[in-house]
Amino acid sequence: MSLLFIALSIPILIFILIYNYNKNSAGMVSILNEAGCADLEGRRRAHPGFDREPESPLRFLAELASVDPGYFRTEQSRDLLYRALTSAAYIDAAYVSFEDGYHRVVTRIDEDRRHADPKIPATANWHSSYIDAISYALSRVRHRKFFDIWPQEVGAYDVATDTDIRTCRVIRPPRRRGRWR
Repeated sequence: MSLLFIALSIPILIFILIYNYNKNSAGMVSILNEAGCADLEGRRRAHPGFDREPESPLRFLAELASVDPGYFRTEQSRDLLYRALTSAAYIDAAYVSFEDGYHRVVTRIDEDRRHADPKIPATANWHSSYIDAISYALSRVRHRKFFDIWPQEVGAYDVATDTDIRTCRVIRPPRRRGRWR
């Protein structure tokens, strides 16, 4: 009788645990997304120079990535990257990369990018992509999407890549008057 009770109750308990985990995860991501929007807007209102300091929204992205790295593996995170990117006119790209090689980025489309990649749609102004994590697979894929007015998609394609962001050097622009140019 007790074996029957255990056999019937364990699957139910496992289901309850998985269900609650998924609900709590979704709730936390929603709260983080709302907090991210509110934090960026609050900082912008509290500090008029916020738009000229790219370190503030980018530092916020870094803090969020350390608290919930899984959030940046979802499509919802590209909106937060877009908000950080548009917080200052001279930020060209906002991205998050992880130790396993996963990389997500949102960039502005300028003439250099358009010239370097003929597959970019003519009406595209924004680009979002992510590169799969390094695994035992033979190749990795970069999933690219293009937008004219955010978040209206005007094109997309996937391309195989051997890029390993972990080994790329970061080249910083020259400093002028104590601020990033």
